[in-house]
Amino acid sequence: MPPEIASYIFQLCVPYHADASRESLYEIVRSRFALGAVCQGWRRIAWSTPKLWTTVSICFHSPKFANHVDLIKEWISRSGALPLSFHIYVTEVKNTDVSVEYADGPYFGPYMANEDALQTVQQLSDRWQELDVRLPGACLSDLAVKDGTAPAFNSLILESTDGEANSAEFPMNLSPTHITFRSVSIRFIEITWSNVTDAFISETNLKECYDLLTVASQLTSCTFVTIHDVADYLMPADPVVHSELQELKVEKLMLERDPSSFFGCFTLPSLQILSISMNGTQDFHSRHFGYV
Repeated sequence: MPPEIASYIFQLCVPYHADASRESLYEIVRSRFALGAVCQGWRRIAWSTPKLWTTVSICFHSPKFANHVDLIKEWISRSGALPLSFHIYVTEVKNTDVSVEYADGPYFGPYMANEDALQTVQQLSDRWQELDVRLPGACLSDLAVKDGTAPAFNSLILESTDGEANSAEFPMNLSPTHITFRSVSIRFIEITWSNVTDAFISETNLKECYDLLTVASQLTSCTFVTIHDVADYLMPADPVVHSELQELKVEKLMLERDPSSFFGCFTLPSLQILSISMNGTQDFHSRHFGYV
């Protein structure tokens, strides 16, 4: 079989996208090395197929992780000059002997030991296609990029694993079309909001929902999960007209005020799908559809 055909088959046999589970992220790594473990011929083909190495999964969960930094660099080197997708996450280390002080609180030694790995990722920002980062809130800004562009960049996923990211600044000269933020305040995320077409925002508040729909003028699909009230916040009197939004989903609307004060702030002429739940129930959408 010609090497080109074998290379193409290999590309069809491995996953390129991962969900939030550790198993899914691990499979990205395991599948590539499984191909190379069959024989020298397979390894030679796999190692010289750049597409196989464009998805990079980095987990800071082991005290021995520092030994794998060179492996990460070698993995990336096999990708040639292709756009890259990074999945970067941390899992809790039970052994308290490896915990250290980071910023204003305790974080884990494996993360601290691998600033070199994060710098490697940051230096490749012009090749980012997808950035999926799930780290303690104080650590998210370590991957911020103030200068440079990424022509192929389309997806930004940020999650504060400890819920402490209300003031974590994340300046980026990037223009994603898809964003997912969990326990991360959009106030400190500097991206080209006018390029965003799809948004999933979890653990947010009333004001930030309004702000997002104001600045993301090309948004066609938006999901808010767990919206908290903001004391003394007055919703703007003049409604914002968002002419592009076609789908709006609101789950767990945790407001102390009349929800109509929120929905009355928008006019959505292109809306086709509306789903609203109060504390997990979906008996609310029909009552307030008229406000949007």
